[in-house]
Amino acid sequence: MAAGIPTGGGTDAPVVDWNPFESIWWMVTRQVYTQNATRVLGPEEAVDRAVALDLYTRGSAETCFMEDKVGTIEGGKLADLAVLTDDPLTIPAERLRDVRAALTLLGGQIVHRDGL
Repeated sequence: MAAGIPTGGGTDAPVVDWNPFESIWWMVTRQVYTQNATRVLGPEEAVDRAVALDLYTRGSAETCFMEDKVGTIEGGKLADLAVLTDDPLTIPAERLRDVRAALTLLGGQIVHRDGL
C-alpha cells in the first residue's frame, strides 16, 4: 500500500476461514490463533477499520480490474452490497469477527436475508 501498488483484502480459504470479518479482525488487531490462545503477530502491520473495509471493497475490485463495475456504491455500478448486523467502524475490535450480513444484494437482487 505504501508503494502505491493496488492492494485488496481477501482470505486464503480454505487455509483460513472464508469469513471476511474474520480477516478484517486480523487486519485490525493483528491477532492470530495458536493452539489454545491468540497472539499478536506484527502489530506494526495493523491497519485501521476504514482501511480494512476499503481493502475488501474498493481495493479488491481494483486488483481484479473491476473498479468500473463494483467496489463502491455509485451510479452505473452493479448493486452488490450487504447490510451488516453491526457497524464495523464502531463496535469493539474483538467483535469484528462476529459481524454478519443480514441482507445481501447481488446485481440489485436480494440473494440472502437473515432476520430482516
